[in-house]
Amino acid sequence: MSTQAPAIPVAVDLSALLADLERALDLYRLDAQAAAGLRVAALAAAKALRQLPKSAIAHPELPRVQELARGIWSAGYIGLPVPPEDRDWAGAAVGSGWPGLLGAMLIAPAWQWPTALPALDAVPDWLWGHYVDWVFVPPCTANAIGAADLHLAKLETMAEQLNTWTGRNLGARCVQAALEVFLRRAGETSPLRATRSIRRWSVARSGILAKHYRHAKDRNPAPVALPRDGRPLQIGVVLPEWGDSLAARSLLPRLTGLDPAMFTVLLFAERGRGDGFEKVCRTSFSKFQVLPQGVDARADMLYAANLDVLIFGGAMHLQNDLRLALQRSAPVQLVTDACLGVTGLPGIDLHLTALTAAAGEFAEVIANVPGAAFLWDGETAAATFDAPSRADLGLPAEGRVLVSAPALEQLSPEVLHTWTEILAADPTSSLLLLLPAGSDTFALEQIFNRLQAATGLSSDRLVVSLGDPRAALSLGDVYLDTYPCSTPTPLLAAIAAGLPAVAWEGATHRARAGAQVLRDLGQQDWIATDAAGYVDRARRLIGDDSARDAARQNLQQSIEHRRGLGDAPLAGALFGAMLLRAYDWVAGGRRLPATLTLPKARATASELAEAAEQALLRQDGCAAVAAATEFLLADQDSSNARSMLGRAYLLSGQADAAVACFFSALRGREQDAQAWLEVGAGLRARRESGPAINAYETALRLDATLIEGWIAIADLARSTGAHDLAEDAIGVARRIDSRDPRLAAY
Repeated sequence: MSTQAPAIPVAVDLSALLADLERALDLYRLDAQAAAGLRVAALAAAKALRQLPKSAIAHPELPRVQELARGIWSAGYIGLPVPPEDRDWAGAAVGSGWPGLLGAMLIAPAWQWPTALPALDAVPDWLWGHYVDWVFVPPCTANAIGAADLHLAKLETMAEQLNTWTGRNLGARCVQAALEVFLRRAGETSPLRATRSIRRWSVARSGILAKHYRHAKDRNPAPVALPRDGRPLQIGVVLPEWGDSLAARSLLPRLTGLDPAMFTVLLFAERGRGDGFEKVCRTSFSKFQVLPQGVDARADMLYAANLDVLIFGGAMHLQNDLRLALQRSAPVQLVTDACLGVTGLPGIDLHLTALTAAAGEFAEVIANVPGAAFLWDGETAAATFDAPSRADLGLPAEGRVLVSAPALEQLSPEVLHTWTEILAADPTSSLLLLLPAGSDTFALEQIFNRLQAATGLSSDRLVVSLGDPRAALSLGDVYLDTYPCSTPTPLLAAIAAGLPAVAWEGATHRARAGAQVLRDLGQQDWIATDAAGYVDRARRLIGDDSARDAARQNLQQSIEHRRGLGDAPLAGALFGAMLLRAYDWVAGGRRLPATLTLPKARATASELAEAAEQALLRQDGCAAVAAATEFLLADQDSSNARSMLGRAYLLSGQADAAVACFFSALRGREQDAQAWLEVGAGLRARRESGPAINAYETALRLDATLIEGWIAIADLARSTGAHDLAEDAIGVARRIDSRDPRLAAY
């Protein structure tokens, strides 16, 4: 860590040059065309700064210089390409010590720096905060391809240095100043736009957070994983909200499909929403709680729940999420692929994923769950929206509409450039960008202004709407997944709305998510591996009506074949099997391997089916559920396995789980009368008399000789006071088989 000599009065007067720079900055804020004037003024001030002696640390204009630098960064100027001669000057200026470095910060962002940045210990203590601030300024408004990779390289180095210093001397004033900036900037700086692995950055960032918040880790003793001994596991699931959101709809199928005898599910939300979807979630699981304000209070609530497993179901990009994970509220903590990158947190044990993942890309254990990579619940409290019109959003009245729904941190120059190529190839098309509410509109304006200036596209061909993307998806013709960070959940929402889609598959885990969604649905033809392929596929879909219609039809057929986008019985069985395997591994005192997989089936599918049938005949509900679940895991396409599992749940008194299995078994067997009888039995057990009668009537329309259907209708009709219907049904049953002993009750 460097030191400075006592302050020495100096004669250099920066006032006039800084006043010029202030005026140039004000003009640039009003009109981006004034960038050339800002460049001249910044370079003049930077050259004057370089002439200061190193002893001038008390110069009265230095605070003003730093304030102006922050103004230049926040105005978006730092997102523009720096002329090579300016970059060369900045690189040479660093050799003159802190005056040159401070001047260079006025004209060149760290990510455009041509050489290695000075190490922290080569920077004066008083400048650490400003220096770290400069390094972390994100290039989010830059349209230069590769900008995110350049920035990530600088972030990695700086974060690793700061991680070292927080371990050596966290209490030092300069370290605290740098840390304060890091805590503010780390939430704004997203490396997700980079095309390569973010492991180095994530591990260093999490190390800094762990040291900074280490006092909180001692609030409660570490939870111990106790053997199950036949008890159900306590599973806690944290989401920002359990109202109707993309995240909740993506996670719900895995949770509703869990065996109620094996898992007790508790839901935790950062905020309540009170809509119909949340009400279903409240009644479907053991407990629903809204977390209190403050990370410590939230950790205490989770700890008090005596959880065995804690699932963080969100993206884990906010510091509060990371802090909560650090405090260890359950012996096993994990994230799902809603968090597309590595967390690097010591409090996260596993990353559950159905994608093929490289262990070297992660710091946590990879838990490979077979089956669909991403799921979607489209039936629970179906969402309704007041859909805007094209005119409401400012879209042209005619022409095809490309649509994408990323978060701002997933919007890269690489994908923006391909989108403009697609638009340029079809002059009648438009791009509708559906971003979450609260997105940085200033950054968006900067991005789109530069895109329009570079491409000549009119403003109505690049349209942004903020809010839930599902409200406007109906206006789209083709969905475009993003690169190098995919947007799998909005992609699923678009597919559920009937839109064909194009994905660009990259090398990293987060760049493969959208491609895997399409691959799961048999849509390999619409997966690209480079920019040219992505543009070509999008142009074919947007320009060829027959190709687009065929893609839609193929999607719908594939969705039907795999029993919808969220097959809860299979998803829950796979998810539950992995949760049990991970927990038992930890409870057994073993160190988790780098990759955790499910064991092979202990018997063949036919042997497991026989075991389930025998357990059903014995009326042994627990054994039937276990065997039928294993049967389903061994033969994941089997309708018979789903039917058996539903019958086993019904025998065990788990009517909700039984109904989900029966409806899943029904997909593709809508002409099977026996399948409808099972649906009716499940609905009847759930005391839904009207829907149950409808299911039985459907079965009897397919096969009027099914006496159990007529008897069931008679029972339901009599219980609701519809005696005439009951008599009619019993009359038909007697004509079928008057000797059936079940008729003795009538």
